[in-house]
Amino acid sequence: MKKICFIIFFCLQFLFQKAQIVFCPPHTVWTNVFTHSWPNQTLEYENVVYTGKQLLGGDTVKVLTHNRFFLQTNMSSTGITYIKQKGDTIFMKNARTQNNWQILYNYAATVGSSWKNDILGGFSFNPTLVSYTTNVLSIQTVTINGYQLKQLSVFVNQTGLMQPYGGYFNITERLGSSSFLFHFPGRAVSDGDRFVENLCYSDSIFGNYQIGAHSCNYLNTMGLEQTSAYQKNIYLYPNPVAGDLKINPEVLTDENYFYCICNLQGQIILNGELKTDQNCLSIPVACMAKGVYILSLRSADNQTTFTTRFVKTE
Repeated sequence: MKKICFIIFFCLQFLFQKAQIVFCPPHTVWTNVFTHSWPNQTLEYENVVYTGKQLLGGDTVKVLTHNRFFLQTNMSSTGITYIKQKGDTIFMKNARTQNNWQILYNYAATVGSSWKNDILGGFSFNPTLVSYTTNVLSIQTVTINGYQLKQLSVFVNQTGLMQPYGGYFNITERLGSSSFLFHFPGRAVSDGDRFVENLCYSDSIFGNYQIGAHSCNYLNTMGLEQTSAYQKNIYLYPNPVAGDLKINPEVLTDENYFYCICNLQGQIILNGELKTDQNCLSIPVACMAKGVYILSLRSADNQTTFTTRFVKTE
């Protein structure tokens, strides 16, 4: 009898541990492409970058920096999303969720089950509360980079913003949605801002995974404009840069900012603090290798975040 109990206990422990796949380990980056906002219909990157942990309300949460939140019609920047994991459920919290914890993904969901999100959408000057219901249609297992991962096929239904609208997605353990990480359609108006393609995912454990046909830096290869529509008030110079990367301080209204520089694989290359009482803000990057990097700035109170890209030359 003791032997049987031990076997059952061991099996339960194994299943429990197997289910706990860590979402967003160190150096996680999702690289995506969107169309540029009206009227310039060019392509641009939208990266979601894991920039560190923070103690929030007694929980240790992870901080994601990004600008867009919807699959289309992003009328204003979101900036920061906090995430935490409870078992197989991933929760998110940001300005769009009215700073309430809501489910981003539920990998413990069963076929026929669903979860609901109430999110602020529409125009920034007249936001509308929009409801999204994620319905689980089927569950399968896929092998990616040598890992066996659970994958949910879902249908997301939107109500409360103009006409009802829905879309089909796959939600895979570790990787998230087959589209943008936040797979919420936003159809307030058509401003030309739309999700185009999920390029790559990378973290320190899983490595780099090229999701589509295009490489992670294919916009650079094509020579297209990629400065974010939400970063027009941040000016980096010189760019490309060989020595010190300078930032125009007049757009930084808070006293202190923390910066983080990552490569396209999500590895943190440099980080530190910037004090805006200086006449000229600069970050020494001469020691960095040649390549394309992501610079993220966040205020000490996490209310303001900027993310943009620059090129380091030899």
